[in-house]
Amino acid sequence: IVTVVALYAVTVRHAPLSETMDVRPEIERVITVEDRTAGLYEKEVDRFRRGRINAAALADVIEQAIVPELRVVAGRLRALQDVPPEHQHVIAAAQTFLTLRHESWQMRVAALQKSDMRALRQADSKEQASREAFQRLKMPPSEL
Repeated sequence: IVTVVALYAVTVRHAPLSETMDVRPEIERVITVEDRTAGLYEKEVDRFRRGRINAAALADVIEQAIVPELRVVAGRLRALQDVPPEHQHVIAAAQTFLTLRHESWQMRVAALQKSDMRALRQADSKEQASREAFQRLKMPPSEL
């Protein structure tokens, strides 16, 4: 029986992987995080507009609740190994989105901290570019 177990272990270890990596769960995670963090931000912006929080508190929400979630999903994407060639473009699109989105949040934080309306408009432009990249993630895989 020891020989059978050893032979099985060697066969399994050296057998080619017949299934390709499914990147969909990671892409779905990116989409879920964006939906959740955008919703959180909208809720906090509403509080800001009503005078319940100030600009510094809104910037803190971005830095303490939103950006860390983006970093986690970006790290998960970077950690993926052996992504099949047919899925690499989807991962690249997700990484592009996350980079743009992170930049837009950082720009927004800086603008809020300085009460700089011009910088807020620039953050809006960067956010728009990230949203365009995000919409590509939601397309069926055959259209990406």
